Amino acid sequence: MAKLMFGIHLPSSSVTRFPDIVSYARKCEDLGFDSVWVADHILSGVSGGLYEPLTALAVLSGRTEKVCLGTSVLVASLRSPILLADATGTIQEASGGRFILGVGAGWDQDEFQRLGVSFEERGAITDECLEIVRGLWKAGAFSYHGAHFAVDDVKIGAPPSRPPPIWIGGNSPRAIKRAAKYDAWFPTDPTVEEIERGKAALSRLTKTGDKPMIAAHIYFVSEDTTAEAERSAMFLSEQTGDVLSEVQKWAVVGDPEIAKKRISDYLDAGVRYFVFTLPHAKNYEASLDRTARLAAQF
Repeated sequence: MAKLMFGIHLPSSSVTRFPDIVSYARKCEDLGFDSVWVADHILSGVSGGLYEPLTALAVLSGRTEKVCLGTSVLVASLRSPILLADATGTIQEASGGRFILGVGAGWDQDEFQRLGVSFEERGAITDECLEIVRGLWKAGAFSYHGAHFAVDDVKIGAPPSRPPPIWIGGNSPRAIKRAAKYDAWFPTDPTVEEIERGKAALSRLTKTGDKPMIAAHIYFVSEDTTAEAERSAMFLSEQTGDVLSEVQKWAVVGDPEIAKKRISDYLDAGVRYFVFTLPHAKNYEASLDRTARLAAQF
């Protein structure tokens, strides 16, 4: 069995001082995490304000040495595919091949409307965008003609020597179908049952047996006692409207033993790469230490 991998989704909200984000990324590297990740929303809205993810990762590539750098997840349909290929190819080269392009179709309808992109056609736009990006990463001129984009004999300035892996975010059947063509399926806050269903669907979609890896972006709230963890996780109930028992189906909440059992359940269902979001509090670095100790047990 391949080594189980662990990453940390950094608190990339603009209310966080950017030097702190750099410090967290460096600490993740020192603790042995495999990757760090940042979120994406171009406009400030329901999710608040976020640092632009590709710019943030470009900075982090120069302040780290080994840890992989990913987007969890970038809304590709809101970008020009040519500029996206150029920027991501540059980060791949600048980081020494450590970049992972996590992509999702997007959910914030207001953001699409304000940026003049069809929310209803975002899935088809995403598919075309990814085809163009992957084509432009290769050496030589590339052409593509679709319903939403047309590219004629285009070559970006510096194609990456090794194309970055593409991870497909999203929990829907369409996201799973899209993921079958790329390197990983990367759902957010999935239950164990969702992972099992997604794995079965991927098996049906990939006839060669060369299935994409299954990763999972999951809230991780672990404290010394389960009671403490449940108190720390109450903000998830407030954000989502789910009662705590429902939150505990799609988040890891509990003391170290319960957290280890939950990770094992996801592992048995098919997850091979975990990306954890930790509550961003004053003791954030202590949470990183605790999470690293648990990850080291796998």
